[in-house]
Amino acid sequence: DEVFGATEGGDTEVPTPPSFPRTRESRTRQEPPKAMLDPRVRGNDVLLSHPRDEPLGMGNSRYRDAAVSIATHFLNDIPVFTPTETTCCFAYGPDDLRHVHNANLLVAQHLLDVAVLTNDETMARTAIRSVQFTLDAQRPDGAFPYGHGAPGDPYETGLLQMVDHHHTGFVLRSLSAINRHAENPVIEKAIRQGYRYYKTALCENNGMPRTEHGRYPVNIHACAESILCPATLTHDILGAKKQAVLGLRWSWSHMRDPKTGAPYFRKYKGLTSTITHPRWGVAWMYRALAEYLWRLGEH
Repeated sequence: DEVFGATEGGDTEVPTPPSFPRTRESRTRQEPPKAMLDPRVRGNDVLLSHPRDEPLGMGNSRYRDAAVSIATHFLNDIPVFTPTETTCCFAYGPDDLRHVHNANLLVAQHLLDVAVLTNDETMARTAIRSVQFTLDAQRPDGAFPYGHGAPGDPYETGLLQMVDHHHTGFVLRSLSAINRHAENPVIEKAIRQGYRYYKTALCENNGMPRTEHGRYPVNIHACAESILCPATLTHDILGAKKQAVLGLRWSWSHMRDPKTGAPYFRKYKGLTSTITHPRWGVAWMYRALAEYLWRLGEH
């Protein structure tokens, strides 16, 4: 069955307002051309078109102040890698300088929420620049690698080039949340291409999550994401609900203690680790199930 509905044709470039010319620095490595997001595209426009109390449900000033404080921490305390004038990437943490796409997008997502809340165009532009960094890293087949390695970085190249189930889900969910504000066709296309890869390469037909290079081991975190990611993308992708149901059924049948319901940690080809990890397994699966029930209305 067709998952995405009718295919949209035409140019994939983002229309650029006349006052916002696009620039792009040359790169040392050969890459296929990318559709660019201008740093200011949908910057001020999106701020003016959304009520300030819409993102994060910030009717309470206490929560609003906390959200702004977190955004300030990101901007002031997290190192930023700036390869070009139109892109940037937030580091994994204050003392971990790896360029990891899901972490970068989590920062961008929060910054854009707060930018809409506070009408801060500069913050919105910074968020869009970090989104562009990750969009530039998307492979032609739609996959998102775990991270990006710059020349001279002391990090394992194989780890940064890895494509797995749950990190891909993290990226797709953040892009979906970001595009609620940006409403940008380039981001929408990236989500669709990324989900197509996610569904065909990182999910078995029965809902079992896998990595790019093999079926085992199966991690409980990936099982939770096999529910959480498609459930979150039901407003973006036709057929995502079915994929969430498949992930839920497979995880229920293979990754829990039938007596207690506790989620197992990891399944190998010939054995299963039945350790219960409160955060990595229980909490993440609870979140996935709550999101499933809230978004899909199942009771």
